[in-house]
Amino acid sequence: MYKKSEYSAMPGKIIAKFRNLKEGYKKEGFLYVVHALMWRVPSWLFYYNHSLLCKTNKLKIISRNYSDYTVRPANLNDVDSIEKLDIYPKGKTARRLKEGDYCHIVLKGEEVVSIIWAKLGKMFSIQAGSIIDTGDDGFFVDGLHTVTHERLKGLHMIVFKSLFDQMTSLGGHRILGIIDAENAISIATHKRMDFEFVGETIYFTLLGLSVCYYQKWPFETNKIHIFFKRPPGNLDWV
Repeated sequence: MYKKSEYSAMPGKIIAKFRNLKEGYKKEGFLYVVHALMWRVPSWLFYYNHSLLCKTNKLKIISRNYSDYTVRPANLNDVDSIEKLDIYPKGKTARRLKEGDYCHIVLKGEEVVSIIWAKLGKMFSIQAGSIIDTGDDGFFVDGLHTVTHERLKGLHMIVFKSLFDQMTSLGGHRILGIIDAENAISIATHKRMDFEFVGETIYFTLLGLSVCYYQKWPFETNKIHIFFKRPPGNLDWV
């Protein structure tokens, strides 16, 4: 039950939220309303994403060397430290490592400050709603993340190069990745790294029904994929 003071304050809060929504709509258009709704409801109830699939066979990357940071592949002993980043649901990190996915991390002391993952084979992108198959000579990169207080130091480049060097040694030369089509900074960064954009999808979920529209795709697939179960086909998700 609301206290009387809380109840009397509710109209003001509602007006403030409506005002914020109106201002956001003026600045960013209808997508602001879509994202505002997404942030407030479970993903099975409503979700929308417009994504690009990027690919490169000749990665351009410039990384610095820092004496006070350590870069290496992650192992099961790192699970607790990685889970503090709060990227995946609890248990997902250990499961991916046990299943053979590749993970590289940057540490400052005992703290994981940057991370990246790679997966081989056929998988479902929970962000884009698309199904991706790396084939025999490729790998899919996801989960690239640097903690806020360590950004703007190029740590994402360091950890990316570490992962790339390992995957190349194992015969993986074709890199695939998913980025948000509305993220201009990420698009520019990937272009500088010599990625090309080979796929584009629009994905939404409403009341448990999911639809992925493959507007452009480099692999053979139906133009529209409709499904209820996520991930579909019992695929691993990334």
